[in-house]
Amino acid sequence: MKKHISILSAAALAGAMILTGCTKPAEPEEVKEPETEKTETETLLGGWQPYTEYVELLNEEEKIIFKTAMENLIGVNYLPVQVVATQLVSGTNYAFLASAENVSTEADKGFAIVTIYKSLEGKTTVLAINRLDINDLKVKDNADDPNLLGSWEVTDIGKVAGISAEGENALSKALEGFTGVSLKPIVLLGTQVVSGTNYMFLCRGAATTADPVMNLYITTVYEDTAGKCTITDNQVLDLVHYVTAE
Repeated sequence: MKKHISILSAAALAGAMILTGCTKPAEPEEVKEPETEKTETETLLGGWQPYTEYVELLNEEEKIIFKTAMENLIGVNYLPVQVVATQLVSGTNYAFLASAENVSTEADKGFAIVTIYKSLEGKTTVLAINRLDINDLKVKDNADDPNLLGSWEVTDIGKVAGISAEGENALSKALEGFTGVSLKPIVLLGTQVVSGTNYMFLCRGAATTADPVMNLYITTVYEDTAGKCTITDNQVLDLVHYVTAE
């Protein structure tokens, strides 16, 4: 086909030269290859996708605290999941794990830590709201730092707020034989498609020492294509960063 086209082009060019007195033809325009659209798999490959299925695990008092403090907030829908930490002051500070969704776009979904103060008189005030960006989570290197929690106490209600069946299975496998920290999942933050799948969890955990302190951990599990699961990263979440107003 290409040879046939070349012969026709040559004949046309010869005719044009005769008609124009052998004028030099104009340089042909560069033909650009059409851009191909990325497939859905190519677009997702390597990017973390937030997982926002959850079960609300709050008592009635906590529901009221969250609702009254957040009733005038607009622009983002925050739905409380559970209280992950508390701090006794003149009253109580509560760190709520909440799902977050921008009203203007359904694509912007994820989780946030919403810090609410309840005074001794029962008045509630939002102190801080910080999104848990799964591509840039703030963690601490030293889990034994006595000032790590800043007088906050990580709660342990013993229930899972949200996790897919696939994520639950991957974490369960990965925890077999895992030592050093006793981990309990809170919620599946997101997944990442690689050669296999990465799962990122928010967990409660305590080092297996004589006097353990409960912390929040960011735990990443890798499941290969054969179904083998391994904990590839386990770091303490910088809770103080997420309960502090920016």
